[in-house]
Amino acid sequence: MSTIIAYTGNKQALPIMKEIIGTQLYKGAADYGIYVMNQNRIELFEGKVENIDDLGKLNSLLNLRGSQSLCYLQRTKNNAEHLKGGEIMGHYHDKGLALIFNGSVSNKGELIEFLASRGYDSHEMAEADILARLINENLNSGDYDLKDSISTALSLVEGEYALVAMATTDPRSLVAAMSNKPLGVGSSATDYLVSNQSRALLDQTKNVTYLNNNELAYLNAEKEMSIQAIEKLNNGVNKLENNNLKQTEMENYMENSQEKEKQGFDYVDEGYMRHV
Repeated sequence: MSTIIAYTGNKQALPIMKEIIGTQLYKGAADYGIYVMNQNRIELFEGKVENIDDLGKLNSLLNLRGSQSLCYLQRTKNNAEHLKGGEIMGHYHDKGLALIFNGSVSNKGELIEFLASRGYDSHEMAEADILARLINENLNSGDYDLKDSISTALSLVEGEYALVAMATTDPRSLVAAMSNKPLGVGSSATDYLVSNQSRALLDQTKNVTYLNNNELAYLNAEKEMSIQAIEKLNNGVNKLENNNLKQTEMENYMENSQEKEKQGFDYVDEGYMRHV
């Protein structure tokens, strides 16, 4: 079992995560990891699902309120857990960025070569590491905000995935994206909850929006949800000029992108979401 959960809003994040992880649905998972935005820094809390009550002690000490949080659940403690069909459950964080990735990247070799050409160590670079480096390349340039940094990075990625991310440059927001993998957003007046398992969402709210293929959602508790398409570059990284991620095609797209109407998903057995 591999599960993604993410939250942003005006409530304490850890009690919400504790409630979801502690349900019977996730008894098959052995380990959890929770990234929390705490006063413009990202902290990681890890543990065994059977010891989930320890989160209550952490939350009382930190008094985290109005925080953002990303959570992964998996059977092993490996940073990149191999799932069925070559899929990966991966996670990454540094001082400014955290992301969780579930899926596969079919042009992984091409992306590693590109990053190596920019001076990155390509040794044992997992999917989550690749995505994080592409996103950070944009964030560090100063030309992109979090949403556009992720959208531009994902324009180079071929594969099937669900992804959630947060960064200290935009500490009140989350970005969620998917390509051929289920991912939904539950919402209320002041909160957003993201998951690839519909049961996790429906236990918290009945107001759920399911992302369509190659869509990205920008979530800020103080704003309305924004959803846009992920424009795919025709020739992947080979289309990048002068090893620069900032391309005219993507700039023009980002300026003219509009929100798309949503199509429905259905709630099926095992709590997963699928297109109808």
